[in-house]
Amino acid sequence: MSALQVEERRNDLLIADSNFGMFNEDLDTCRVIAGEQAEHGYPKYINVATGKNKKERVLEAAKLVNGAMKLAGSVQSLDPGVQENIKRSNISADQIVEMALRASEIGTNTYSEIILALPGDTVEAHFASLKTLIEANFSTLSMYQLMILPGTELGLESTKERYGMETKYRVLPRCFGTYPILGEDVSVAEIEEICVSNDTLPYEDYLRCRRMNLIVSVFYNDGVFRELIQLLTALGLSRSDWLYRIYEDSRSERFDGMVADFLGDTEGELWDRFADLDAFTADPEVIERYIEGEFGSNLIFRYKAVSMTERFDAVCDVALSTMRDYLREALPGRDDVLEIAEDIVAYKRCQIEALFEDQTPRDNVFRYDVAGLFQTGVSDDLEAHRLARPARVRFVLDHDQKETIDSYVRIFGNDVRGLSRILSRVFLQQLMRQPAERLTEAA
Repeated sequence: MSALQVEERRNDLLIADSNFGMFNEDLDTCRVIAGEQAEHGYPKYINVATGKNKKERVLEAAKLVNGAMKLAGSVQSLDPGVQENIKRSNISADQIVEMALRASEIGTNTYSEIILALPGDTVEAHFASLKTLIEANFSTLSMYQLMILPGTELGLESTKERYGMETKYRVLPRCFGTYPILGEDVSVAEIEEICVSNDTLPYEDYLRCRRMNLIVSVFYNDGVFRELIQLLTALGLSRSDWLYRIYEDSRSERFDGMVADFLGDTEGELWDRFADLDAFTADPEVIERYIEGEFGSNLIFRYKAVSMTERFDAVCDVALSTMRDYLREALPGRDDVLEIAEDIVAYKRCQIEALFEDQTPRDNVFRYDVAGLFQTGVSDDLEAHRLARPARVRFVLDHDQKETIDSYVRIFGNDVRGLSRILSRVFLQQLMRQPAERLTEAA
């Protein structure tokens, strides 16, 4: 293997199977993969859609590969009316929740998928579906737009009229380029039609849902603030209520500015007429702007990358200020939980700050043993986790983490466009700095 090949070694594996884990043969495949993991440390992440049935076998498959693949519990919507409209009324919320809880017990990541603006959808129904899945402890929620595919029932004009569906057009992320065809260079982009409102979901509510989708992506997905979520659970409080508090009032100009940019780009990528967007993307100079990342990004991933880099300080400030308000209202007089929340956010800063740009260690003074708090399980006696004296702790990346990060950065880069692609391929928890040593006892 050449030096170049070593430098650009991938850490993820794609399995082209939409129901992986349902058959005994899949378990044999997982055993082979597990052997490669033990010998070569590959793959760290498996991109595959797991089966919807035979959950026991699917759970066993996930356990065999050491949690390298996420288990799917996709619902599209948990609202009974929406499910009936899309002929998907056989989805059981109880079964979905049970699968997520079982997966959590064996340390396997899970994801569920929600589609916005389905027939009969409302802002209340969309938020309720998110709440159920978040409280069920899914690791990641993938929140999609409703694509109108030609030849499907939703693509019929009669269906659009029945549900009052308003649609617009946009370019699919990374589906564009200039190609030599019959001796000529032809610039082209793949264009999709999506629903942005219907007779139960006005366009303004569609944008409200998109705002909430970004907040879930930033503060919940990938375990960015996993320890805060665990603290809320241990205290018997709702994690989704905390996220809704952020949605209602973040009180941060820098964070709100990022959200405003996201919503501006959400509206800016939409075109009223297919022909106009088709003509726009036929220009080679325009396609070059798409290639350079000015247009055509997956906006959720793009702004997740922004939140993890240039706005991470603002994200941490919002997480802490809203958590303080929530805890003061829910548990008045509990200064200990406020202190632990403060320590947790400081802990997350040390783990994530400039993770893909600067691999140097980070350190901070802590009053509580944050790492031990969640390894042993949070007890009612939070004071049992208080350190005898505040201590300065250093956080570092190990050799394997550095190698993985370097590999992805070499392939995709560490600008916003590159990081948005990296974040769609990795388990972020596996790359965060970890507490390595206690440097000093603080005075």
